[in-house]
Amino acid sequence: MAPLSLQLAVLYAALGAALAAAGLILISFVAFITAREMPPLHRHEKEKFFLNAKGHKEALPGIGDPPTKQLSVVVPSYNEEKRLPVMMDEALGYLEERRRRDPTFTYEVIVVDDGSKDQTSKVAFEYCRRHGSDKVRVITLAKNRGKGGAVKMGVFSSRGEKILMADADGATRFADVEKLEQGLDGLQPWPVEGGAEPCSAVPTAWELEVRPGLCIQEHPPCSAAAWLALREDSQLPAPDDTGVGRTEEVGRPGELPARPPGRRRGVSVLLVMVPGCLPTWGGMAVACGSRAHLQEESVAQRSYFRTLLMYGFHFLVWFLCVRGIRDTQCGFKLLTREAATRTFSSLHVERWAFDVELLYIAQRFRIPVAEVAVAWTEVEGSKLVPFWSWLQMGRDLLLIRLRYATGAWRLGRAGEAD
Repeated sequence: MAPLSLQLAVLYAALGAALAAAGLILISFVAFITAREMPPLHRHEKEKFFLNAKGHKEALPGIGDPPTKQLSVVVPSYNEEKRLPVMMDEALGYLEERRRRDPTFTYEVIVVDDGSKDQTSKVAFEYCRRHGSDKVRVITLAKNRGKGGAVKMGVFSSRGEKILMADADGATRFADVEKLEQGLDGLQPWPVEGGAEPCSAVPTAWELEVRPGLCIQEHPPCSAAAWLALREDSQLPAPDDTGVGRTEEVGRPGELPARPPGRRRGVSVLLVMVPGCLPTWGGMAVACGSRAHLQEESVAQRSYFRTLLMYGFHFLVWFLCVRGIRDTQCGFKLLTREAATRTFSSLHVERWAFDVELLYIAQRFRIPVAEVAVAWTEVEGSKLVPFWSWLQMGRDLLLIRLRYATGAWRLGRAGEAD
């Protein structure tokens, strides 16, 4: 007969396992009943408009509209009146210089004031006055939503073929957006929603017919559905009742702002509307700025407690949600328009851990993700409170995993939340 101490040890182990299982079931139940079915994007009345440079109201566009810019920059801001000008000066300086080098390059910067208590909106609006509301727009939220909620509002009000998330503190060198663009290019061919063929499948012949759902990289989307045909001859039919869309020379400002890579000038695009085709924005891909290469230096400068919190958070991210990406929290991320539509339509978390859920959704949809090293500098004034912010993010990570595992949260269809 086993000694009493061994029997007690086995009993305690069994009791501990039972309590742990009961605790997990209880937490899962609480996570399930407290979850929202889909993340609502409720816009307060004043959040449906922005002020142009003259101070007049204009309606904001939607993520489902065809893109009219090559790049949208979304800057979530909360009480950033002091740090925002440095970031905006750097970003707009780079963007204007890039536009001087390439006159076909178009962009917009969207500053989302997340219910600030200081003069963030006023500071941002000065850039709108200086550069014009076509280049700089300010969205002032009626109440604080959290960084994830602010980014989501900006993304769903953007006009770009590619959408860049950039923090208001300017910690990441803005010119490194080119590295993210190279990271996206390295992921081609990009998949498109619904399983259509990738962009690289487009034949090289001058005259061709593209099957439903097939996209041509860097071209604007079909607002409903389309077949695209490229022709060397620019004399194409005018719009009529048969559904033939209007034509413009590739490279001209307007609805067709960019020509496909490798094509010469003068090629025109014919859009034939066909019910049942898939609208596309060039495919889905994500490039994440990463500070992982700076980790050894940061560990040397941080206290043991903060280092322990950092490694603990990274372990939870890897164990519960996202694998293969070392730095999920860098605020410098570039998404294609279709990838942004797909991921943000399912996003639930509106606070600091939204980056993790965003990448979790991307991996669930099998959207390719590139991690790209960027130059980063610590900037004073962070809103993160080390212990409580990490504790909140740890809780959010657990809830993300449990709510998707139990079916309380489901991946939505693109545009459902808009």
